[in-house]
Amino acid sequence: MIRVTDPAIPQTKCMILTSQRSGSVFLQKYLHSHPEICCHGEVLLGLGGPCGCEPPAFLNRHRRARLAWAWVFSGAAISPNRVIDRTLDSAPDARAVAFRGMYNQLQRQSIVEHLLKIPNLKIIHLMRDDLLRQYVSRKQMHHRYNLHGKGSAHTSKPLKLNAISISPAAAIAEMTTMARSRETLHKAFENNGNEILTLHYERLLQSGSVEDSDRSQLCDFLGVSDQEMTSDLVKMSKAPLEDLVDNYDELKSVLQDTEFADLLDAEQPVLA
Repeated sequence: MIRVTDPAIPQTKCMILTSQRSGSVFLQKYLHSHPEICCHGEVLLGLGGPCGCEPPAFLNRHRRARLAWAWVFSGAAISPNRVIDRTLDSAPDARAVAFRGMYNQLQRQSIVEHLLKIPNLKIIHLMRDDLLRQYVSRKQMHHRYNLHGKGSAHTSKPLKLNAISISPAAAIAEMTTMARSRETLHKAFENNGNEILTLHYERLLQSGSVEDSDRSQLCDFLGVSDQEMTSDLVKMSKAPLEDLVDNYDELKSVLQDTEFADLLDAEQPVLA
């Protein structure tokens, strides 16, 4: 980690505003590989950061229990704003410090209000345009977790996934909530005057590696030197939705009459 030696240059504090299955772990590891950046995970869930609390091993195969343990014993359940402050103050020697804040972890108005009061907090808004693929990916993630336990949500090599059944009604409900949440939160920070860099999952990761221009833009936004960064994560599957959704014809039939119909023909990114 490169020390901040010039007190005239303030440390950049940043939140990655995003949602599950949007490439945020890839981006976290990518940024953290830079010697001047300290990038934490989902600290509002009790995962990572100075307040992180690793659940005991016997909970590894029980996803909800693991998350509940981390959330409670990290202090994120009772004092989320304190967790945010400790996280942003955790790396005084870094030129930039960041953490991932998910839409569903920012539903408490008191948390958003606290974030809006943090001076010069920058926002990297990483969004996935293909909400349908994102939803299916989340269901696949849960399915794999139930089969394999901890550590199966991300991978460093492509995997063959079995098709699963998707409820059209549940998919529409969650995609609607996701679309509204990202719009509301983006607007809140925009109206507050926070500096925002919007990244799109499909653009950022489409070629299998981050483009030089995007890397330079990230470094400039965070106030660090332009250096190569790496992340070993890859997209879990490149298969088309027809191969991942057991009842794809039913899902397609229902979605064709909704605002999400165009997602049925969306191009798929190469990396996640």
